[in-house]
Order: sequence, then C-alpha cells, then structure tokens
Amino acid sequence: GKTNGSAVDLSAIASGTGGFVINGESASDNNGVSVSSAGDVNGDGLDDLIVGAYQADPDNKIKAGKSYVVFGKTGTKAVDLADVSAGNGVVAHTIDFQGNGESNTLTGTSADELFVAGLGDDTLIGNGGTDVFNAGAGNDTIVINADNLAKLSSKMLSSDLLARVDGGGNTDTLKLAGADLNLDLTQIDNGRT
Repeated sequence: GKTNGSAVDLSAIASGTGGFVINGESASDNNGVSVSSAGDVNGDGLDDLIVGAYQADPDNKIKAGKSYVVFGKTGTKAVDLADVSAGNGVVAHTIDFQGNGESNTLTGTSADELFVAGLGDDTLIGNGGTDVFNAGAGNDTIVINADNLAKLSSKMLSSDLLARVDGGGNTDTLKLAGADLNLDLTQIDNGRT
C-alpha cells in the first residue's frame, strides 16, 4: 500500500523496489484479472491478497477457474502462483463454492497449511505443522495433534504462518488427536491484552 496517490512505476517493482511481482501459473489462465484484499488470513500482521485466474483448469476441470491466497510480505522477492498452487503456504481444497451447505473434510499434512471451512458442518484435520484454522458458517470440528498443539504454544512464525485457530459463525469443536495430550489454554496467547 501507499500513503499518497502518486503513480506506481511497475518497472521499479519488477526490479525489486517498492513491492513484489506476482507471476502467474500459466499464461492462458488469465491470472490477476481479478485481485481482492483477503485481510490477514495467516495472522502475521500483513494484509493478504486473493488472486483470481478465471480460465485455470484445476483438477482437470477445463476453464473452471482458480483462486490463490498470496500472503502479504515485507520482502521484494517475486511470488510464483505455481508455488502457491503446489501448497507452499496454503491448502487449496474444494470448499462449498456452490453454496449448497454440504459438509467437507479438509485433511492436511505435516507441512504448514491454511484451512478455511465453508458453509457446511466441516471437519478440518491438521496432522501437524504451523497450521491456521478458520472455521466457517457451520458447526465445524477442528482436529489438532501434538505437533499442532506445540506450534500453537510457540508463538513463532513458520513459512509465513502463525499457528492459530479461529472459530466461525456457529458452534465449533476442538478435538485432540493422539494419546496423552493435555491442552493447557493458559499457554496459548489469544492476541488480546
């Protein structure tokens, strides 16, 4: 962002001054035709972007379109949407795009990932890593394991993510996966003073 209305020299940004470049995944996808603010999705204090590619072919669905969450950053290194699509920083699962209210299960890996629930009663399963869980409109269940729990307590950034769990618009349930786990909520900072 800028504090004034002066012109932006895109050649300066391309050379690494005053911002960063976002490179599309495929030239035929029409990457960046639509760009929107996403707020602070990963909880690092920087605003994030949603970049649309309305002619992308996800999961062999011709011209179905695709959206990418690009995390805000202070550096000037270019962001490649192919890296975002490969899961470096975001989990891209099918969420209730059609608004039919059906439930979905989003299952992660041991990597650092972002989960966003949809309209149904969704289940978000972390499986470790510095994960960010955003419950949706339904009665969602968030399942974390010992590694997720340790990352929640650490208050450390990893892969541009700050581990956190945000409840949604209904009754959400936090479940612990594994044996001999103790959840001490006094060890987890909710960001409020």
